[in-house]
Amino acid sequence: MGAWLCCHRGWIVAGPEIIKIIMGAVPCGVCWDADAVCEVRTVWGWWASLCEDHAGEFGDPDYEWRELVIGPGAGPWQITEAEAARYVESQSFVFARTMPRAPHEYVLLRRSTDPSMHLRTVAWIRANGERRRWRSGHYHTYWSWGDYEYWAMAPRDTILNRRDTRITNRDGSRRLDEQTD
Repeated sequence: MGAWLCCHRGWIVAGPEIIKIIMGAVPCGVCWDADAVCEVRTVWGWWASLCEDHAGEFGDPDYEWRELVIGPGAGPWQITEAEAARYVESQSFVFARTMPRAPHEYVLLRRSTDPSMHLRTVAWIRANGERRRWRSGHYHTYWSWGDYEYWAMAPRDTILNRRDTRITNRDGSRRLDEQTD
């Protein structure tokens, strides 16, 4: 019998293998230093996207790993930097009032003028941006365009954030020349 494909809730079953096609690499849910290569059911009973080391350490041996595969190199969902720039420039960002020590703005997927382009922009930033550690210790992927730096939070988070590089430092703190007493 030849290979067969079936899709169930985002999972592709290809013969005996179970894979999930994702739009961009996601960090391991434990260490955040390595890319997740699979989703596993953990020994605590919940599913997590983990690197190979942590999947072996925390994965439930009674369940198979589900391999994460980054989507094809070209496809209708992929965009260019110019398209990402046009999208972010067309959005109305909201100031994040709950984080005054790390001033930034955000756009929620449900408030986007084009949800499909919103998701593709988040995926483009994750695939093409600069990955670095924020002051909380977590890694995010950043993209600079114009006077702003853009990023999305956790791997499954679709909130698109930006900070004005003219008034804030890389760690989100206000620039010294902008601070007030």
